[in-house]
Amino acid sequence: MTEEAGASKANAAETPGRRLVRHMSGRGSARETEGMTTDELMDTLRGRDPDADRPVD
Repeated sequence: MTEEAGASKANAAETPGRRLVRHMSGRGSARETEGMTTDELMDTLRGRDPDADRPVD
């Protein structure tokens, strides 16, 4: 198997989530995300305002 064919096969087995993580890796700076909670980070990734009031469960 050629190196190119091996890389192609590996990419075909990659899940969409892993592809997204690989794509986004190293793109954020600590200044942008430092001190944010997981919920705030997820809201930001979903395009929501993390500072907006959220309903209490």
